[in-house]
Amino acid sequence: MNRLSTVAIGTAAFLVAMLSLVFIVTNTGPQFDTVIINDHVVGGTGDKLAAFAIGSLSGAVAVICAIRLRRHN
Repeated sequence: MNRLSTVAIGTAAFLVAMLSLVFIVTNTGPQFDTVIINDHVVGGTGDKLAAFAIGSLSGAVAVICAIRLRRHN
């Protein structure tokens, strides 16, 4: 894998990890508004766990890409 593809994959993974973090932070704490779509409460426990899993995996991919870029120099 060359540097350009490593940077592209790492950047995309980092953005997904940050979006997952923002989702978790904004939906943690007291909720005064509830969004329900097709009998599903958006921001519930299952959504937070899914965002945590996706964010963790994406963050790991971003770190691996950063390590690969560091080793190429």
